[in-house]
Amino acid sequence: MRGGDMATKAKEENPNVNCLAGFRCPKCGSYGPFQIAATCWVDVTDAGTGDPTEFEWDEDSPCVCSECKHSSNVGGFRHG
Repeated sequence: MRGGDMATKAKEENPNVNCLAGFRCPKCGSYGPFQIAATCWVDVTDAGTGDPTEFEWDEDSPCVCSECKHSSNVGGFRHG
């Protein structure tokens, strides 16, 4: 299969349609899960923390493939 054909096939088969839309590990081809260094808001009291909300990350946020441990930034994991 030619390189262009492989990219088209990978794009068509990518099951990610929500938070990870377009994500794929450039090393092993995994569609996730991925570990992403994100920022969030969390209620903190003297007794501890509540559940975090409003997660955010961008193209420069560190990202690691849970399958093969390849690391890059989020932009390095986006295809298409």
